[in-house]
Amino acid sequence: GGYLWGFLIACLVFWGITAIFGDKSKIYAAIAAMASVYICGTVWFAVYAPGGLIPIVAQSVLPYILPDVAKLLLAFSLSGKLRKLLPA
Repeated sequence: GGYLWGFLIACLVFWGITAIFGDKSKIYAAIAAMASVYICGTVWFAVYAPGGLIPIVAQSVLPYILPDVAKLLLAFSLSGKLRKLLPA
């Protein structure tokens, strides 16, 4: 449940950062949005699953950081190339 709420909050975080700082801040906005998903999911997991913070983070965040960063970089790389191919 926390990850679902996190995705909704991530949309607001991304929009807010890009609205304030402009298009040049999209990579930072995406990182902050991804962090908000992790935070909401971890908090939800901590509430409903007993255990300490370190085991929860080890189960719900650490295995997904590298694949998510790779997908984020791939998305930014492809979006730049696609933007050049599409008509304005």
